[in-house]
Amino acid sequence: MKSFKLLLLVFVLFAGIQSFSQEKKGTNPEPDYHYYIANINASGKLLEFDLLLLNTRSDKPFELASIQAGILINPAFCGSGNITASIIPSTSDLSSLQAPTVITFVQKKYCIKIAAKSPPGYGNGSIISTNPEKPTRLCRVRLTSTEAFANVAPDPRFCLMTRPYPTKLSCYDHEAKLNTALEVNAYSCYTANNKNSRDVAITQSNAQLMEKLSIYPNPNNGSFTLTYKGTDPTIYEIMIVNQNGSIVYKKSEIKAESTLSQEIALGDLPEGTYTITLSNIKDQISKKFVIKK
Repeated sequence: MKSFKLLLLVFVLFAGIQSFSQEKKGTNPEPDYHYYIANINASGKLLEFDLLLLNTRSDKPFELASIQAGILINPAFCGSGNITASIIPSTSDLSSLQAPTVITFVQKKYCIKIAAKSPPGYGNGSIISTNPEKPTRLCRVRLTSTEAFANVAPDPRFCLMTRPYPTKLSCYDHEAKLNTALEVNAYSCYTANNKNSRDVAITQSNAQLMEKLSIYPNPNNGSFTLTYKGTDPTIYEIMIVNQNGSIVYKKSEIKAESTLSQEIALGDLPEGTYTITLSNIKDQISKKFVIKK
C-alpha cells in the first residue's frame, strides 16, 4: 500500500507540469515536430487513445526513421485489475516497416512500452504530415483490464526519462541521409485534449528553467560544476553530447533532495561546443558549454 501511495504521489507530481499553455507567445520556440497523445476514451474495462505525429516545418520534409514510446498511466485510474496492452489493427498511417507492433504494459510501473522497429533506411521511411487537421497517426493504443477502471482521469503522459521506459524519436537528415535522433521534451511530446489541440501545459517556461541551471566555469577545460536549483526530491539524469550528436558522458539515477550539484570531469575531450541535457520526471532542459584548453 505504501509503495502504491508513493507511485501515486510521483505521478501527481509529474502530471503537475501542466500549468502554462504552450500557446502563449514567448514561452518556448516552436519545435520542429509535435508527438502527442489524443482522442482519449475510457469506458468500463477499456482505455483507448491515439499516438499522433505532426511535422511543423512545411518547408522541410520529415522522414521518420524510428519511434518508441514510454507512456505513464495514472495509478489511481488503473485500480486492481490485471491490465494488458494492445495496438488496434489497421490504425497506423505508417508503412508496414514502421507501424508499431510490439507493446506491453508493466503493471508495477503503470507504464506502457511501445518498442521501436529497426530503421528502414533513408528513402524508405514514412513522410510525416504537415497538416494540423490531419496529423500522421502512428497507432491507436488499447488497454484492457480484468476489472473496471476507476472513475478518475487516466492522464496518459510520455515518459521523458530513461526509466521506466524512454520515449525516443528519430528522422532521416535529408542532407547527410543519416538517421538522426531528435530531442524529446515536454514542449514537443505531450497530451492534447483532442486530436488537433496543442493546449499543452508545462510548469515553467524554458527561460525560467534555464535560470535554474548553471555550469561553472563556462568555458572550462572539461571539468566543471553543474548546479540545478530544484524544489522537490527527485531523480535526475545527465547526458552530454558533442557537436556531432555523439554521447560523451551519461549518468543516471542521481538522487537530490532539492538543489542538485554535480562535479563533472570529462577527461581529455577536444575543444569545442558541447550540449548538456538534464532530465527528471517533470522537466528536461539543455544548455551549451565550451571546452577551451
